[in-house]
Amino acid sequence: MIDKLRAVAAHISEFNSKVADEARFIRANYGIKKSEQDSVSFDGALEEGISIPVNGTKINGKVCAVDSGLLSSELHGIDIAVCRPACSCFSYSNSKVVSSDYFPSRVPESVIDVRIGLDHSEAQIFRQLFRLEQEISCAISVAEKLHPNILFLDGSILPLPSDRPGAESELSSLYSELIHSYVRLYSICEKEKILLIGLSKDSRGRRFVDSIKPHLSSRASDAVFLNHLLAARERTFSMSYSQFPKKHLILRDIGISDLKVAGGSNFADKLNLFYIKCVEGDYPLRVEFLSYSGTGASAVAPIVLSLSAINKNYAYPAVLIDADLKAMLDPLELERVQKALMDLSPNSIRQMRRNARPFR
Repeated sequence: MIDKLRAVAAHISEFNSKVADEARFIRANYGIKKSEQDSVSFDGALEEGISIPVNGTKINGKVCAVDSGLLSSELHGIDIAVCRPACSCFSYSNSKVVSSDYFPSRVPESVIDVRIGLDHSEAQIFRQLFRLEQEISCAISVAEKLHPNILFLDGSILPLPSDRPGAESELSSLYSELIHSYVRLYSICEKEKILLIGLSKDSRGRRFVDSIKPHLSSRASDAVFLNHLLAARERTFSMSYSQFPKKHLILRDIGISDLKVAGGSNFADKLNLFYIKCVEGDYPLRVEFLSYSGTGASAVAPIVLSLSAINKNYAYPAVLIDADLKAMLDPLELERVQKALMDLSPNSIRQMRRNARPFR
């Protein structure tokens, strides 16, 4: 075993060394535009230059963050999901927190949903759609009732392709409602001039490395590659959300819903992203944002930097950390729900065999 682990560790070290060498080469040759002749175009890039310095800014106004906790369980033929959406809202004056508020409350209640007859893949999609619907519905209420200047989502500002059920799935209507909710959130934020930002702290995306693929040979994720390429307080150029937006199923669904919900606002073309390394001791953050007048990367990046650079080894906004804590669920809550269902219908609900065996 130890020999195998040594070999794996050596392979990882070799891989990281190769990624670091390629990052240094890219930075030296393409990092700074020297002249029109030297400029290099990258797929989907909305700005020139690979490594762009970022300065902090004073934070004033109301900054809200929405997150959700999720627990799920399987019984025979039944899927149970328990979700707790939560919002923390900090009011800043000259970059100092002067007050805080919470939505729907400081100790939010959990929401329960139960589905019958889903296959294994549908059960996974159901859990994600349920969580996202609760989270985005909470964000909509926050935007309408608390009127923040900045609204953070934990993770992406778009569902993932893996969250999309098949056309014949009974979850299609739930997915359609979710897409409508996203478009409604975008519409409110644009109308009310709310800066909508999604932060992914542990992104495994490859949007950036795909955009510069002709200059790379390694298969590193964006965060791993950019950890070597970017210095602290630097960001990448901003990019369109997808390298191939017309082929991206979620963006296509957003575009269709735009016509139905928001009168053709074309939000699918307004979702952009960049990566930023806020502190030396942590990996870059993936920053997704809704772009409208005055909300380009040059406006978003200083805000993210100022709110995230709170520890030399951990970069994340305090308001999102607080929302995560408020959304956290105790596993006992799921056990209580499961037990109550079994007690109320003892002849119809049974545990999965793997959880009911009398021996180990």
